[in-house]
Amino acid sequence: MALQFSNIEKISSFFNNDFNTIKKNIYDLNIKNSYKISYKIKNNMMIIFNDFVKNPTKDELFNNCRSIILTSTSNEESKYKIVAFTHPIVDYNNYGKLNDIDCDSIIGLQEREVNLNKFVECYEGSLISVYYCNDKWNYSTRKCLDARDSYWAYNGKFSENSHYDMFIESLGQSQNDFESKLDKTKSYYFVLVHYQNKTFIDYTNKFGSEYKKAFLLFIRDENMNQVLENPDNLKEYIDSNDKLSSVEIKNRIETDVNIMGYLLNKDGQFYVYHTKFYENLEKAAPYSYSYENMLLELYKRDNLDLNFKMYPENIKYRDSTFDTKGVIFGVFTYLSMTLLNVYYHFTAYDGVKLIHKNEVDFKLLFDDNKNNTLQALLYKMKGMVLSQKKKLELSDVRKMIKYYINSPDLTRCLKELEEIKKIDKTIFIKMNPKYKDNAIINNFISYI
Repeated sequence: MALQFSNIEKISSFFNNDFNTIKKNIYDLNIKNSYKISYKIKNNMMIIFNDFVKNPTKDELFNNCRSIILTSTSNEESKYKIVAFTHPIVDYNNYGKLNDIDCDSIIGLQEREVNLNKFVECYEGSLISVYYCNDKWNYSTRKCLDARDSYWAYNGKFSENSHYDMFIESLGQSQNDFESKLDKTKSYYFVLVHYQNKTFIDYTNKFGSEYKKAFLLFIRDENMNQVLENPDNLKEYIDSNDKLSSVEIKNRIETDVNIMGYLLNKDGQFYVYHTKFYENLEKAAPYSYSYENMLLELYKRDNLDLNFKMYPENIKYRDSTFDTKGVIFGVFTYLSMTLLNVYYHFTAYDGVKLIHKNEVDFKLLFDDNKNNTLQALLYKMKGMVLSQKKKLELSDVRKMIKYYINSPDLTRCLKELEEIKKIDKTIFIKMNPKYKDNAIINNFISYI
């Protein structure tokens, strides 16, 4: 079973290339999408990963960039090739798909069997990629080439141990014994379930106190095709729970407690159905790298009050005298006003067409692929003017960033504006002549 692509050569030609070509491909892709692909380089290796989304987008390339690992022969100028690929974006809570599940349309079997058992419990944890490269076994997370650099983080809290350390603890045998069972031509993908890696679901009742588990999800061969049969010597990492039918799943997602959800793996495309129990927790306190990122997302979803009801200590911002709602409103007002001022610094509208202004300042801010998110938002604002045939007001921008711009882009834009202030505050003040520093807003932005 191949990658979830209509043409496997498409992803290979996109990433099996020299560094400059890959960089340009990613830049071109990011310009046309609201969600972004990022990359990190370490020695002769590169990891490519996309923004988290809950459902596949219209862009097939983006959907397949959940986490891809490349290696080159020596340096950035050399041609890279794919050595590990996790899976396409998970399709979460697609109830239309759940209703359609049968052995012809989803499972793809010849014989028609009612309620074929194909669902397994989906554990809350971290995906660990294990693959052989540079004469050694490597352990990566979704965003880190070296799992030693990756830690559990939730709304500003962090684990003591790295994901690498947790994974090694979870093997139930020495690392050497574990690696001796692996095939160097294949890559292996595990979900790490560890008591230090817990966000919402505590598995103490199921696995005991200080639980440490590694579950094998799938294996790929050197061509990145999924291997259908799991080797006998890794069966200890296969979840032994019974597989469940779609009818059973529909009931369980409504009633199960302390379970994240259930997973269907169809040819490498994962469908995950969260329990109502988990959905309510995630709705009140969505996963975010920092507490501030969570507050931004809650404000966009109009779920701040739900969070305050479950966590009343959050009503005041970080133990200050300031109401959290007021701080969030201030951040969105600051961003809205700044975007509007920057827009009018560079653009005028005569009722018919847009007129570009201050080109020297524009080049200073945006040449050499700088401040891409800010530039993309300015283009979006231009599109709003041309479609509405009227000048932009502050209310237009506020509505745009709350309802039509995703949280990762808001975070990137706030960071880019802070960087502009640090590098050249003169041009920032030139674009925002009435700007005054606000300590609480600056403090908020420093945490995102």
